[in-house]
Amino acid sequence: MRFGSKLCVVCVFFSAQTLSAQSQPGLSFDVYTRNGQGDTATNVVHMLATANAVRMEFEKRPTSGQFRALPLGDHGVLILRGGGAEFIVLDPAKKEYVSIKPLEMMEGARKMMESMGGSMTFDSAASTFQVDSLGPGPTIDGHNTLRYRLVGHTKIHVVMMGRDQTVESQVVSETQNAVDLAEYATLMGASGGARELVRSMSTTIGLPKNFVDRASAAARKARGFPLHSERQTTAITPNGTLTRSDTSDVKNVRRASIPDSTFAVPADYKQTSFPGLESPRLSP
Repeated sequence: MRFGSKLCVVCVFFSAQTLSAQSQPGLSFDVYTRNGQGDTATNVVHMLATANAVRMEFEKRPTSGQFRALPLGDHGVLILRGGGAEFIVLDPAKKEYVSIKPLEMMEGARKMMESMGGSMTFDSAASTFQVDSLGPGPTIDGHNTLRYRLVGHTKIHVVMMGRDQTVESQVVSETQNAVDLAEYATLMGASGGARELVRSMSTTIGLPKNFVDRASAAARKARGFPLHSERQTTAITPNGTLTRSDTSDVKNVRRASIPDSTFAVPADYKQTSFPGLESPRLSP
């Protein structure tokens, strides 16, 4: 083989390596969620996800669920990077973004609590996490499913400003998981970097390692990617009991090669913040 031919082969090889590094295998899908707290309208989120990052575009501002406190407007975008170690909220209308580091925020809150004489104690004996297989489920959009039931219960004692309070929470969730998408079983859960995030957060708020290990082992029993889920969350505090419920359906699932740029901040966006959340500068 002549030198020119060898050089061509080398260039093609390194070009292929560069191109492959610019995208990752993942899923494209839409999540339709309804809650039982008066707002019966269906909330739609368009999602692109790989093993270590998720991009969520909301058709309207979330008024319930875990993201309701974030500054998300209609068509707002939320990016989770590093397995959830960083949240980036994009405002396409204003071309602005907010970077949130959950671990840094939780560590700051813990230190502030301790400086004020407060403490948080996790009750291992009263906390449980269990996953049960319920057998085959229905065929959804051509996907065979398995059904699972998850029950998690936690109890935490909080001491703050001389007051001792107990907070209990329970989550009961039933899912129907697509078995042909098993490699994405924990796409948005405790896999890869997300698993390390969960462990780090657990340490920050004082969850014992043995409980985290048991919960992780139980969660791995659920095979497949959840296409339908029904969840009820109950919080018991000194101020009373609050129960929330929601139903989610995943549709239009497609395997895709997701460009890394999907999870980057556009170069013309300006970083900002909102009251109560201060975060370090983020390089787009």
